[in-house]
Amino acid sequence: MEASTSDLSFTDLTANRERFGASVYTPLEEAVVTLRQRQTRGSARSDRTALGAAVPAPLRGPGPIAVLFRQIGSANYETRRVVRLAEEHGLRLVIFEYHADRFLTRNRDKYSLGRPGFYSGLGRNGGRRVEYISLFDLDAENGSPFHAIKAFRGESLIDFHHRLLAAECPSLSGDALFDASEWFTAQGTGARGYYPAFISLFLRHAILFETFVLHAAECEFTRDVFLPAFDKIKAETGIKPLIVPAEREDWEGDEFWQLYPERLQRHVGPYRVRDREADSNGVQWETPAERERILMPTAAPASARLTANLVAVVR
Repeated sequence: MEASTSDLSFTDLTANRERFGASVYTPLEEAVVTLRQRQTRGSARSDRTALGAAVPAPLRGPGPIAVLFRQIGSANYETRRVVRLAEEHGLRLVIFEYHADRFLTRNRDKYSLGRPGFYSGLGRNGGRRVEYISLFDLDAENGSPFHAIKAFRGESLIDFHHRLLAAECPSLSGDALFDASEWFTAQGTGARGYYPAFISLFLRHAILFETFVLHAAECEFTRDVFLPAFDKIKAETGIKPLIVPAEREDWEGDEFWQLYPERLQRHVGPYRVRDREADSNGVQWETPAERERILMPTAAPASARLTANLVAVVR
């Protein structure tokens, strides 16, 4: 039975992962069916949401539509998963970007855009092999808007990440990236100002892929910004916004989703051949443990122990 956010304090809700998930998320298959039903019954292609927010042009095109919101669209493992899920369920993916937002070293997601980590598997003792590469002077650019940051060799940070995304996800169309900076600014100051309008887009116009983390610093955003906006919209409209986890539940909040395939190091340095050969042979994997099980069936016991309780690759 679906829990109600209005029946619980936001603190209580974020303290219980199962209850939070039941209150906030909708299974992807159900979300697709529900979106189609709502669009059939209502004026889904209107230029205003139920809260009166303007609907950006990319969401007024052909559907059904899914949205992933990140400051810069990039080819990390989270985005790769969302792209695949959208394709498998017939969803046209739009990546909302926020180029006018500011780079902050204290924000995990933003920091990873400036210092991406390239994942190359598990070591003998089960630890991840990750090489981190700083693309610019992180401390000097702390607080700078993303659109003003230049990576090494003078390339803009935005262009760098878009280049990785085009290389890793060639199926994405050119109009899949949408800089929503002006739209966010028009809705209010800061995330508290624009988030109600943003969440209202997912009543009838699209499905949101997002994972709201319930631990560490990210929990404060979930509790103080997202949940009030979600609760307000649901209370005023009687409709639950359609939100699907961007990350797998058994790996929720794991740093892995911010990492990049090692082969993309060719854009900044050498990369290993094994993953490239695996891709050319159609091998698919989604988590570090699954990679080791598929690409290294004779891996060390420590790696095998990490895979023991994982489900098969989600196709």
